[in-house]
Amino acid sequence: MADGVAPRLISGALVDPTNEQAAREILSSEGCAPFAWGDAADARHTDHAHPYHKILLCLEGSARVVFAEANDECDFRAGDRLEIPAGICHRVEIGPTGITCLEGHRSRSLAP
Repeated sequence: MADGVAPRLISGALVDPTNEQAAREILSSEGCAPFAWGDAADARHTDHAHPYHKILLCLEGSARVVFAEANDECDFRAGDRLEIPAGICHRVEIGPTGITCLEGHRSRSLAP
């Protein structure tokens, strides 16, 4: 993992995943400029990494995120929050109903 920092999944972080405004306010309060991101059913994103700390709040649908270097994966569903630190290689397998998220970026993690 990059600098010993690992991805973090918080299941059920959103009390009401259908409330997009509340999710936007969460990311904004953390200094992020939230934007919508989504993908079609069964889409695939090959191994990649980002130069920024990525925060995703899942509003609907699902995806499996695979962290090959750590031999780990997580299932990301409506209501969940996923943080992927900068430099962490991962791939994404979108679920059978697609996915809709809000995304925000930071230069680094605020988590302990």
